Amino acid sequence: MRPLAAALKHPSHTTVQGWHDRDRVPVSHWAGVIQAASDLGVSLTAADFVPIEVREPGIAADSAELADASSGKIGEISAPAVTL
Repeated sequence: MRPLAAALKHPSHTTVQGWHDRDRVPVSHWAGVIQAASDLGVSLTAADFVPIEVREPGIAADSAELADASSGKIGEISAPAVTL
């Protein structure tokens, strides 16, 4: 968490920890996370932030993701399973 937070120039790693805990990275931070990951030697693209059930229709979402979708929540999408 700390290396990514430092690469993003966040004063505290807790922001990145929160994204990890919620399994979500706000869309407004995708470009910065992609660049920071690249700087750390990790290859990410915007597609990595899109849930698999969106990328590959027919894959069932779990109930928590369905609940988020039904809430009308906009601006956040599940983050990929990436070790930070």
